[in-house]
Amino acid sequence: MADMHFKNIEGIVSNNLCHSCGACSAVCQPLAISFAEQVSGLVVPTVDKSRCNNCGLCSRVCPGFSLGEKFQEKVPRDPFEGNIKSCYVGRVFDSEIYNNSQSGGIATALLVHLLNTKQIDGVLCVRMHSNTPLRAEAFFATSREELLSAQKSKYSPVPLLSLLRSLHKEKKKIAMVGLSCHVHGINKLYDVFPDFKKTVLFVVGLVCERVMSSKAIDFFIRQGGGDPEKAIGFDFKNKLKMFYPGNICFKTIDLEERTLPASLREKLKDFFTPPRCRICFDKMNVFADVVVSDPHGIDIQHYENGASAVVVRTSRGEHLVSEVMRSEMVNLETISAQEYLSGQKIEKKKSEWSAFSSVWKSQFDMSPDYVDYINASIGIECNKKAVNKAKKNLDLAISLLQTQSVPELFESASNYLDSKKSSGKPDTLMRRLKRFFHDYRN
Repeated sequence: MADMHFKNIEGIVSNNLCHSCGACSAVCQPLAISFAEQVSGLVVPTVDKSRCNNCGLCSRVCPGFSLGEKFQEKVPRDPFEGNIKSCYVGRVFDSEIYNNSQSGGIATALLVHLLNTKQIDGVLCVRMHSNTPLRAEAFFATSREELLSAQKSKYSPVPLLSLLRSLHKEKKKIAMVGLSCHVHGINKLYDVFPDFKKTVLFVVGLVCERVMSSKAIDFFIRQGGGDPEKAIGFDFKNKLKMFYPGNICFKTIDLEERTLPASLREKLKDFFTPPRCRICFDKMNVFADVVVSDPHGIDIQHYENGASAVVVRTSRGEHLVSEVMRSEMVNLETISAQEYLSGQKIEKKKSEWSAFSSVWKSQFDMSPDYVDYINASIGIECNKKAVNKAKKNLDLAISLLQTQSVPELFESASNYLDSKKSSGKPDTLMRRLKRFFHDYRN
């Protein structure tokens, strides 16, 4: 298999193909793999040479370079849309979950139901840790209260699957909430170690456009006049600050809450995007049981503080969503797959991926071994404009990797932000009106 080109995971990291999913750590018998944050803010595995026996298991389960033969057979006919059994839009009725959610709180409702009905022992998910500087971390939630601490997207690289080793050893029955890279990792684990299927019973996937370097958190806090070493809370999106989908919000050590405009997040997203995110075809998490996302393009005017879009992909996911609907925990309205996919701009995603994969192959020595397979399945020829834009953004991602120090990184981010401000679009009338009515209500 192509995976065996690498004696250990370092070869995949050095070729910029690491997803930071954590699958390699879950199978490392001599415990030689740990994760470290680079100057760029990327989180990658490092190998302790004194422990490593070069067995190659870590590279075999890594989805960054190869899906593997068995896993690749599961790729849907349209790998950007995936299999869809049903689609919904709605929100959870529980006001505490809803107000604390990023959108409609549906993912949390599904997981609380699984815990309440004792179908699982807990949930493998992500939260912001309580240390400084603030970082997203994987943890095992076993209560409603812990699940609430995991709400809202973290937009950061997290080796989620690194905790699977101990959970599997303890024979826990779990649900997992993850991005497509995490879901790819668990499927590669299934192919090499099928016994992991006894541990992971449900997979709730999140739609992911891409993550940002962990250093983005520090930069945003600095932009708000705070100290990353003294901040005690951070949200990329807080819908209670301004209007849905919400502004950046952080809390200082003296409990002062500060907000930054959502536009800042959008302006800096390209700058802090890791290179590997640019050639991930699976933005829609096509291998999960249930996928939850923001309801882009769907009319949610009657959901004042946001709603979730839900896509059911498997029979297991269908059964779970039906159970939760019968329990009257949520209000879900059926929508068509066409309506959902239109809002997610699937054709644009295909075009951008085709352009990025083409530029990647021209700039890097090694690409994921499924690039040609995916391109053939979508049959899109990228135009010159798309390729030029992809090259510009990939060059930006490469410069992020090559940063030698944090001050240099933040100076580059500031310069990039200044360039975006000078060319940015003025605030729209609708945005100003939304801000006015939000302030009036509060």
